[in-house]
Amino acid sequence: MWSFDPSWRLLPRWLKALTLIVGLPAWLGFATMIVTGSIFEHETVTLTLFGSFAFVALCQTAFMARSAWRNDL
Repeated sequence: MWSFDPSWRLLPRWLKALTLIVGLPAWLGFATMIVTGSIFEHETVTLTLFGSFAFVALCQTAFMARSAWRNDL
């Protein structure tokens, strides 16, 4: 069984919550739109989902880079 613990111990609590509440549903919605082929029909929804997922990904990348800089990995 997989666990969040090894990679998530470096992230703050608010970012973990943001990932589960915003990032994961945005990724699932974006993937669903790709599979169903409605990605080009609903441009505003597509860009909103992609933008929210990208924001969460950039936040995680920044905290992982900070951890790497501090040798916390």
